[in-house]
Parts: sequence; structure tokens; C-alpha cells
Amino acid sequence: MNEFKFLFILIPTALLSFGLSFFLTPKLITLAIRKKWYDLPSPRRVHKSPLPRIGGLAMFAGFTVAVGASLLINFIDPHFWQLDDMWRILLTLLGATLVTGVMFYDDLYYLRPLPKLVTQIVAALLVILPHFLNSSPATTLISEIKNPFSGDKILFDPLFAVFFTVFWIVGMMNTVNVTDGLDGLAGGVVCISALVLFVENVYSQRNNPFQFTSSLLALTLAAAILGFLPFNWHPSKIIMGDCGAMFLGYILAIISIIDGAKLAAMLLLIGFPVLDYAWVIFLRLYRKRKPTNADRTHLHHRLLDMGYSQRQIVLFFYLITLIFGVVGILIPQQPGAKLIALVALGLLLLPVLFYSMRRAGRKSFDLPPSNEEREKLETKN
Repeated sequence: MNEFKFLFILIPTALLSFGLSFFLTPKLITLAIRKKWYDLPSPRRVHKSPLPRIGGLAMFAGFTVAVGASLLINFIDPHFWQLDDMWRILLTLLGATLVTGVMFYDDLYYLRPLPKLVTQIVAALLVILPHFLNSSPATTLISEIKNPFSGDKILFDPLFAVFFTVFWIVGMMNTVNVTDGLDGLAGGVVCISALVLFVENVYSQRNNPFQFTSSLLALTLAAAILGFLPFNWHPSKIIMGDCGAMFLGYILAIISIIDGAKLAAMLLLIGFPVLDYAWVIFLRLYRKRKPTNADRTHLHHRLLDMGYSQRQIVLFFYLITLIFGVVGILIPQQPGAKLIALVALGLLLLPVLFYSMRRAGRKSFDLPPSNEEREKLETKN
């Protein structure tokens, strides 16, 4: 496959994804206003007025239609897509549809944590399914990692590989979801991450075959987000909802696995949200509260309580993501290089966490449910 063929499919697919997302988002705003599908203000929210909450559907539609259309190139060139890659993409789209559909229902009517977790696990298992069918290469599975000290491959036991892959995908979805606390935050971080992974694929082409499938998914995902972000930038006209955040996390996790696992690179890209998420869980457990209890103890909430504006906080997260993404691309492929970068990221974040906790104080633990959530729970019961 030559470079012309790469561009022939990559550019139109990305443009279609962007165009659909940009076109559909205003339509969804109008639909949500008419149907009153709002995210209402509450003690745990940062917006002061009701906002349409189904923006994730625009990104989902742009991405899935564009990626699905890219498969049609085989009608022109039957050898463009290998069968394994086609199956991998189709299973990814199926899992994304399941996640987005169930989380869309949750955005409208509220689901308890267990059904959502089961949905996430099933969606993760969907892309692993070929592994159970004679270990097909079409599977999306983390079967090995590199030893950060020696560079040698560490092979996983098949059962552990399945468990670790599910854990990675589910963890990524929830990390992106909890990052979606300010206008443009989750979308921008994921967009930068996807673009960095795409650039890394291009950059590494000098020594390795071009990883086309992950490159296509990364660029198409970034394009879908870019079509949505103008409407989600503060002050936003629409938010992505759980359906959008979980969709983004799911696709980002898949991209980091296929065509050679890029787990270290992904941890560098979203290390800030991951460490913040881990820190919040630790605080909740330390204070003898349930890890799933909603509050305003995430870093972006604490920075907001300290007086920083939404745009300042979002741009700060963007900058950290971009810096460590570039570092991940440029550092030499030597054993321990990315581990050192990850440690540096942690050392950068910890002072920010401690400082924000000291300045923001012990605010907003165990916030009561919003009126909307209370009504949904009462209706359900």
C-alpha cells in the first residue's frame, strides 16, 4: 500500500467525520431543547443553566459513518483492507454502538452503576471475541508489554491478557467520563491524544510499517471531536453527556491497543486525568466514602473553586497533554525512557494536587443528588 492510498482514504474519512459532527451538533441542540433533554444545574455541576446533554451522539455518528464508509474502498480495491482489519473495525463499531446507546439511555433516564459497568465489560469483550475463536489475529487484545527496564517483551497468560484488556478499556472509559467536568475538557484532551497517536504512527514509519488501522481511527476520532468542540467550548451550547464521554474513552482505548500496544504513550497522554482519578478514589476511601459517590474533588473542580476560569483550567490540561504527548514521540525508544517520563508526569502532578487540596479545602464531599436524578430514582423505584 503506497502513500497515495493512505492519503486517499485518510483525508476523506476525516473530513466526513468532521463534517457530520459539525452538521449534526446544532440539530441535536434543537432536538434536545424541544424534548427537554437537559443537564440541569446542581451542586456538583459547574454550569448555571440547563444544557442539552446529548452532544456525544454527533461525534458517534460522525465517527461511525466515516469509518464504516472507509470500508467501502474494498469495492474499488479488493485488497485494500485485510479481512482481519475489517473484522476488528466492525467489532469496534459494534462495541461503540452498544456503549453509546446504553449511555444515551442513562443520560435521559438514569441507570445505576452496575448496569453501566456490565455494558462497559460486554463492549470490551466484543473486541476480544476473536481471541476465543482460535485466537484470531482480528482480536484487540493486550497480550504482551515491554519490560520498561530491559525492553524485552513480557508475554501475558491468555486469561490474564483478557482480564487486563477489559480492565484497560473499562478504565479508559471511566477516566474520560470523570474528566468531562468542564466545557471542552474531555473532548480536547481526547482530541489531542488521538492526534498525537496519529503523529506517532507517522513518525515511527521510518523504522516500522505504517500502522494504518489505528491511524485511521485516531484521525477520524479527532476530526469528530473537532466538529463538536466549537459548540462545547465555554460557554458551551451543548455537552457530550455520558454517551459521548464513554464513547470517546472506548475508542481511545481501542486505538491504544491495536497495531501494537501503546500503553505507555497513552498513559503519558492522559496521565493527568488518570492520576487525578486515582487520587480522588483514594481520598474517598480515606474519608470512608464510597468510591462511586459523586462530589467536586477532581482537580478541575478544585482549581475552579480556587478562582481559575474554565478556559484557564481547560487550556492547562491541554498544555500538559500536548507536552507529554510530544515528549512521548520524541524520546528515544530506549528501555526506561517512557517510564522516566511517566515518573516526571507524576512528580509534576503531585504538587498541583496537594496545593489544590490545601487551597480548596474539604469542600463538596457527598453532595446530594440533583433534583433531576432524585426524580429519576423515584420514578424508577
